[in-house]
Amino acid sequence: RDVLALHEGYTQRRGAFAHEANPIHARPVAYQLYFLPRNWYRVHRVLAELPWSAQGGAAALEPWLEPHGATRTLRLLDLGCGTGAFSLAWLAWLAERRAGSDAPLTVQLALVDQGHALLELASANLQAFARLALPGVSVQCERHADGVEAFLAHRPEPHGYAIVGAAMTLNELGLLGPRRVSDRAIALADAVQARVRPGGCLLLVGLAGCKCALCGQKRKIQRVLKRFRGRSLGSSGGK
Repeated sequence: RDVLALHEGYTQRRGAFAHEANPIHARPVAYQLYFLPRNWYRVHRVLAELPWSAQGGAAALEPWLEPHGATRTLRLLDLGCGTGAFSLAWLAWLAERRAGSDAPLTVQLALVDQGHALLELASANLQAFARLALPGVSVQCERHADGVEAFLAHRPEPHGYAIVGAAMTLNELGLLGPRRVSDRAIALADAVQARVRPGGCLLLVGLAGCKCALCGQKRKIQRVLKRFRGRSLGSSGGK
């Protein structure tokens, strides 16, 4: 019943419902059940279909690992993390390639969203998954509660992140209004690109393939993704 109430609220009243009902606090279990499985599946499906993802074993990780004392480190930036679906999909991808290995590895996750409740939920999900499926891996979560645009307004770290991405975030950033797609997308694409280290991976998963009549924003999201692709993927030299 609570999941159905969330579905009706988000599809019929959208932003007004999220602001008034505060479902993250009022219905945290339903909120997670509503968002996490489908968003995780969307990201995981994209990862499985990428050509370089077919490379088996730990060798697929080599371009992104950094030396860190006696272990190695993988740094990931999750913009608009929500329940942690984007990072969880990457951790599942990592677990598949580390099957049978317990070599020490540190995964540093920078989680960005509005408010502390979502960040605590995402961090708990990621830590729980790591304990169950990633022996030998230390998952460290760094939380940024000021939101995506405020985070991107800060000067980027000099070393950047090996993996930068977002799942179902573009529709939350005000990029889809009339006459705003071009300028806003260019500014955000440049800021995101500045966080990707040379040879890194930028992955944006949105609703470009959604055929749901309730969405009604497919073409706008496709234009935003095209703008990001032209500004970031085409010039980063990464994947």
